[in-house]
Amino acid sequence: MDDLSQFSWDFGKLPIKNGSKPRRITLSLKNVGGVQADWNFKMPNDSEIQMESWADPGTPSEEQAFEKEILDKKIFEIEPRRGSLAPGEQMDLHVLYYPKEVRKHHLGIFFQIMNGKPLSIKFEGETLHRRAQLQLIKHTYDLPPVPIGLEWAITYPIEIKNLGITKLKYQIDMARLEELNA
Repeated sequence: MDDLSQFSWDFGKLPIKNGSKPRRITLSLKNVGGVQADWNFKMPNDSEIQMESWADPGTPSEEQAFEKEILDKKIFEIEPRRGSLAPGEQMDLHVLYYPKEVRKHHLGIFFQIMNGKPLSIKFEGETLHRRAQLQLIKHTYDLPPVPIGLEWAITYPIEIKNLGITKLKYQIDMARLEELNA
């Protein structure tokens, strides 16, 4: 299944809170075809085989251990995980991200319509500390050239965002700019 296109669903960055309220994405599925469509979401552990107590499963890779931890802690959930739609029928389903621990999370899953090609989806999200965290909205800012000798200074907005849940104070160090203007 390496030839499948992979889609990413980014749940964004969430501060960790007591009670860990999930971020919810609602998806609407509609059967636009002429026959009944049976569908399901397959999680990585859906195909696990129950091993005998004497069998040695081997040491999981770092990625497999991370994936198992996400599945065990139910960091990502889908409600409902399977269903059936008659022609023209529509329904909503919910994908949830629970910010239970401070770290980046990702999980690869498949969306399968019976007798159709599966769709590979990567869930992504990041849980942040409760403290304030400053982030630039864009990673790169391209500033246009400015003629020398203008009477008025040209300003360019650079957006920043506090991703935490506490107040944030900041200041801009102008020393380098002041050296250039000296």
